[in-house]
Amino acid sequence: MTGGLSVVDSSTGEKTNQRPDCVIWLDKSARPVEWLTRSLWPVLSKGEDDKVPPMPKSYFLNIDREHWVNILDSQGNGGLDVGRIDDSVIRSLRSIFVLPTQKQTGLSPKIDSAKTVLDGKVIMVVDEVRSTGRTLDYAQELIAKAFPTTKVGGAYWMGGVSTGKNGLGMGNADTPVWYSDRSSLGRGSVTGIQLFLAVPQAPHSV
Repeated sequence: MTGGLSVVDSSTGEKTNQRPDCVIWLDKSARPVEWLTRSLWPVLSKGEDDKVPPMPKSYFLNIDREHWVNILDSQGNGGLDVGRIDDSVIRSLRSIFVLPTQKQTGLSPKIDSAKTVLDGKVIMVVDEVRSTGRTLDYAQELIAKAFPTTKVGGAYWMGGVSTGKNGLGMGNADTPVWYSDRSSLGRGSVTGIQLFLAVPQAPHSV
């Protein structure tokens, strides 16, 4: 967030390194990471001049791999075809961020040109843990499709992978404390939910 990240211009495909204007955290598992980042920002974001830069604005979106894999990768070959997404879905995503003065009734084509808070912004999409990498890929593609004037990049908070006896990756070597160590599902466990609810939630969610 302070040093910049590789982002892709949605309209041209050009890659550049830029600091984000805003961060979209993949709800809900990344909410504790946003809280942690916000809490530690005054300490960890200081530059060499000892000044604290403003923290990018936070938003939340619930985009999960399981919701989209059958649509975006219908052949199961690792492809990602965002063109398969119905226009109503893209408009629904865009409508979340439409300016109050531009709100539309229903999901009409007018939403395509309605102004949003993300227009022209450099967006960093954050997933808390890397497993296959598909969730973050899907999220970036959906956001880029819905907001064509943006520049979108992504990052993980944790990305370790453990190695099994056969030498193949078996998932994350570490998991956040709000995941349960008693279930491979983690977020679906009672322990995980209790820990998540114990973390103060950001007031500026979408």
